[in-house]
Amino acid sequence: MAAGTTARTIAAAELVKGAETGEHEPPQYSTRKILTIWAAAVLPMGAAAWIAAPILATATGGTNSLPRALLVTLTVGLVWQSVLVAALVYREQKTLR
Repeated sequence: MAAGTTARTIAAAELVKGAETGEHEPPQYSTRKILTIWAAAVLPMGAAAWIAAPILATATGGTNSLPRALLVTLTVGLVWQSVLVAALVYREQKTLR
């Protein structure tokens, strides 16, 4: 009984501490949500590298066109991932600070 009381006391103290500092624990994501976020980050990069870059390289032609196309498309993919991360952080924390 003492162990349960101690655990409740610690949990209550953590809630008070979080309320005082303005911090809160974000909810745990489900497996489905994790896989959805993973797909939102990974699939555009795969499409950029395997679909868009070869098309762009063929359209531009010339020497070293595929490496240049890969640099462009993967850079766009990294920008997309940055926007995705910022949106997720804002959604959880209600601020980007």
